[in-house]
Amino acid sequence: MTNEEIKQAGEVMIAAANGASMQFRKKGSENLPNFQTVTNPKARKEHKCCECRGVIQKGERYQSYSGHWNDSGFGEFKTCSDCEQLRDDFSVGTCSGEWPAFGDLSSDCSDAGDEWLDRMVSIKIKRGGKVMDWMLERLKEAKEANK
Repeated sequence: MTNEEIKQAGEVMIAAANGASMQFRKKGSENLPNFQTVTNPKARKEHKCCECRGVIQKGERYQSYSGHWNDSGFGEFKTCSDCEQLRDDFSVGTCSGEWPAFGDLSSDCSDAGDEWLDRMVSIKIKRGGKVMDWMLERLKEAKEANK
């Protein structure tokens, strides 16, 4: 084992002992973090979801994803349970097998079709996120076209 592999193995064991899920990606991979930690804590205060921009309520479980990227350094992204489920469904349902970049789920749902956009708009409304006028217009037009 190289020194780097030993260091990473030690970090994985420390993270596992602390109850975190930690995965490492090969360095230099496009848009992938050098390392990441994914947890599902219970919110001790209100947070804002990075996807729908809605509220994660105090006491609610959410996904906390933190890591280090070559192009932007360290980052942390909090995702509500509704957007976490939508993101997982999106990665399977669009056959991409990949998550959209953090903060891009609305845009990617819009690009993928009206059923995905409708789900995102429903989440935004439920959580108090801003729904853009064009989203509502597009969904209205799609419903009228299907009559």
